[in-house]
Amino acid sequence: MASIINIDYFKGTRYYIPNHLDTNINTTLLEFIQRYEDEYLELLLGYELFRDFKANTNVANDPAVANAPYDKLLKGGEFTASCGGLKKWRGFLGYEQATNDYTYSQIANYVYYNWMHQHSSLVAGVGSYFGETEKGVRTNPMRQMVKAWNEMVDLNFLFHEYMEAEGKTDFPTYRGFNSASLSLCCKMTGHDLFIKQTTFRF
Repeated sequence: MASIINIDYFKGTRYYIPNHLDTNINTTLLEFIQRYEDEYLELLLGYELFRDFKANTNVANDPAVANAPYDKLLKGGEFTASCGGLKKWRGFLGYEQATNDYTYSQIANYVYYNWMHQHSSLVAGVGSYFGETEKGVRTNPMRQMVKAWNEMVDLNFLFHEYMEAEGKTDFPTYRGFNSASLSLCCKMTGHDLFIKQTTFRF
């Protein structure tokens, strides 16, 4: 399966990666996407569901279509939460209907966090700087990393709610976590993906 997200997810103002059009950075970023997308999905889904998802999803041919029921994981949908309210999870593609945009994926948050962790000091022309937006405004990399991570955590909880409501029949191997104690039901699932961070961690 080709990667779900691509470089376009890092061109906008949300989690912009400077110099992404540079050949060397472009190549490195593509490698990062492949590595950390798979890492994230395996941590979140557990190995068995991750394996099945990869085997039954063909993003390369059509990024909006997967073999049912795996289409649900890619595109998400509306669901009734345990509290009775209607909610929506955008899916791993992170599709935003209002803007017709595929840039709100929690996978992108995870990739961005790990990219910034290893490349927080970037060189552009003369001198170094810490992070940059698309318009060249300097940003604090730690704050951006924490923001990206914590937003991902919120989306992971939303994904878990979605799976509890819509995925139990289709995805019986999904374990999730015990929300009462925030402990793993199965070590295959990434516990850290549900814990928020602060800048003090750095």
